[in-house]
Amino acid sequence: MNEIAFRQTEGLEKERAILNKLFSGEAIPVNKFKGANGFYNILGDRADYFANKQVNAKQFMLLEPIIYFEADGEYVTIVLPGVLHDFASKAFLKATGKFSTPAIIHDSLYGSHIVSRKDSDEIFYNAMLTTGTAKYRAYSYWLVVRAVGGISAYNKVTDAQKENARKFVYRIKREEFEQTKNFVWDTSEASIKRD
Repeated sequence: MNEIAFRQTEGLEKERAILNKLFSGEAIPVNKFKGANGFYNILGDRADYFANKQVNAKQFMLLEPIIYFEADGEYVTIVLPGVLHDFASKAFLKATGKFSTPAIIHDSLYGSHIVSRKDSDEIFYNAMLTTGTAKYRAYSYWLVVRAVGGISAYNKVTDAQKENARKFVYRIKREEFEQTKNFVWDTSEASIKRD
């Protein structure tokens, strides 16, 4: 783990706590999450950036879970560590910024096909607004994924890639999430176990 690239600026204490919690196999009480729209880390704290590791020239690997309470208030999207992504991949777009976490979610939704391409793009747009991305930038990124996302990414995903991606992304109704008492990140199988 010597290549972890932490993006937080407060030092490494919070990241160490997140990773220790993640790899301990300890149950995490769902009531830790306040449930306001936005992004949360495994400690139940609101977060904008999540730890990633560069694995090759174009891809990164998420190292901690993202819990996103969607803007519509109806769903929670969870992306697990291990998912591969490329942030904003179009060369003419700025690759990272406030929209980095929404881009990870978008890549995960595109790869898994658990929602339609149109819904993936809408979730991306709303998630960018949640992070404070300027509306004109969010709209321009949304236009790009609507115009070329299907040609360059969504329609090229194989069944094997979808099956693998579905190990790393979950989208559940908010009420179901809130009725769950605890969940455990099973890092050996990249899955969530709920009770």
